[in-house]
Amino acid sequence: MASCPPELLDDLADLLAEVRTWAWVTEKKPNGFYVRRQPFLQFHFVEGRRRRAALGSGVIGCRGATVATSAWTTSGKLSSGSAL
Repeated sequence: MASCPPELLDDLADLLAEVRTWAWVTEKKPNGFYVRRQPFLQFHFVEGRRRRAALGSGVIGCRGATVATSAWTTSGKLSSGSAL
């Protein structure tokens, strides 16, 4: 599966910048995020559309921060009213 070109993630720049500040998250490749060596958030380009792979479901809690992974839509955007 092809990685999403970075220019197609420009609308997520502020959000991705925030994710990069989380101490427990590493970015092994551009826009490919891992938690404890496990894939956490990645973006792919499939059939002409951006897709996200937010692995796991429910809530991930790490060192005082909680992220609702179900808040992400298939377009890679946060759903309405969701917060990180």
